[in-house]
Amino acid sequence: MNKKIVLLVEDNVDDEFFTCRGLNASEVALTIHVARDGAEALDMLLGTSGSILHPDLIVLDNNMPKLNGIEVLERLRQDARTRFTPVVMLTSSTQPNDIARAYQAGANSYLSKPMDTKRMQELVSDMTRYWLRDNHPPAKI
Repeated sequence: MNKKIVLLVEDNVDDEFFTCRGLNASEVALTIHVARDGAEALDMLLGTSGSILHPDLIVLDNNMPKLNGIEVLERLRQDARTRFTPVVMLTSSTQPNDIARAYQAGANSYLSKPMDTKRMQELVSDMTRYWLRDNHPPAKI
């Protein structure tokens, strides 16, 4: 079985830890890559450093240094290589304006981070199973 590739874009080490726990609890075979900010994510995805990552799922925080999640998402949707890659915004904001901006920029889903770590693991695990086991994305370009 081929492992699915996930790019987690998260600057908070605690949130990274609990998100990775949820990803691994999904029982989907995964390889997880982490970018600590939006600029690093774009470098990994669009190859300004020479190596390009082709993830099956991008889990993207919004509130990050250098480039926020919306800015990253807008750039990803402009590039044919990442236009159809599923992107789930996983962020702390529940502000209607932030949610609207994420969907306008091309997010496939918007989830707010629960404060409870057990609920966080369940949410991420369910999300991972949906996007990487149950969902049928278009073929990669």
